[in-house]
Amino acid sequence: MIASGFYIAENNIMHSKPQYNDFRNALQYEKKKEWKDALQLYEKILATNNKHVDALLNAGAIYSITGNLEKAIQYYEQVLSVKKDIRAIYNLGLAYYKQRKLKKALPYFQECLSIDKDFIKGYILTGYIYIEFKRFNDAKNLINLGLQKFSGNKSLLICLAIVHHYNNETDACMSTLNNILNADPEFSAALKLKARLSISKAVTKAGVENYRKIMNSDPIINDIQHYVDHANNKILQNKLISTKDSLVKKQMKTKQDYLDLSLISLLNGQGNAALNYLLYAAKDNDH
Repeated sequence: MIASGFYIAENNIMHSKPQYNDFRNALQYEKKKEWKDALQLYEKILATNNKHVDALLNAGAIYSITGNLEKAIQYYEQVLSVKKDIRAIYNLGLAYYKQRKLKKALPYFQECLSIDKDFIKGYILTGYIYIEFKRFNDAKNLINLGLQKFSGNKSLLICLAIVHHYNNETDACMSTLNNILNADPEFSAALKLKARLSISKAVTKAGVENYRKIMNSDPIINDIQHYVDHANNKILQNKLISTKDSLVKKQMKTKQDYLDLSLISLLNGQGNAALNYLLYAAKDNDH
């Protein structure tokens, strides 16, 4: 079972009936997302057996899900002090990844792949980290290796498209996105990235409205969209924020001014304002 990306153990051999009942009841609480009650039972088990791998793993996952990543890391490390468990290795990497401690996260995802060559999440997250480190060839080689095992996998393909995007391989990026959309015309992550690429090539009213439609149809931004936003924002943030006041006060704004204001709005989480500024930037293209 996976909760919010973290692996949680379900099958467990207990040494006593009370522990068996506590573990079973904790799983039921987890399925209902009653994290506090589940955690209390796992902690009860650990109070009598602090090397109980599955209770450690599940308690760590709950701490991760509820935002206490430091506590989760302690539990995953405790699992690894007992045994080499791929679930704990992955969860530990993911906890560091969520903290943006990518240098710490990378070896854990790589270790997952060394243990299990079919561990698909290892390919994806290692690929994303390679992109962050601008190791584009390493990312492409790894994702293509994953695609040899999981031909047509959409998560791997969107990762490959992102590699092409940040390596300025626009044609290859578009080709990959089109391959995804030929198989699944409604795949949200591919639609969003394609819309962004279309807007960046030529800002038009139709393109902006299409992007608005896509965003409104999927208000919960998925991990891939968050990744794309994060990577773009990190590069542009300092430059744009420093010019915000002067741009807002400027009487005669150029197309580039509106594009910059759009990106500033996006950085501030003002999606509709960002798209409205794009519409102003598109006016000259719609005559």
